[in-house]
Amino acid sequence: MTYLEYRDEQSEKFWQINIEGCSHTVTFGRIGTRGQSKTKIFASTEECEKDAASSSNPKKPKAMPRRA
Repeated sequence: MTYLEYRDEQSEKFWQINIEGCSHTVTFGRIGTRGQSKTKIFASTEECEKDAASSSNPKKPKAMPRRA
């Protein structure tokens, strides 16, 4: 699981990804809410992990990692 938070003067957001076998679920939204979730299913665990890594990499420079 990867959990990231972004906070500035105008917003407080979170982004999280959970990998389970050949699928991953991304949950995102305002901190303090449930947020929205989207699940993607892949043909293999390798495809799933590759997509999960590419989804989180653009967010890391802006976000501060937090452990849930």
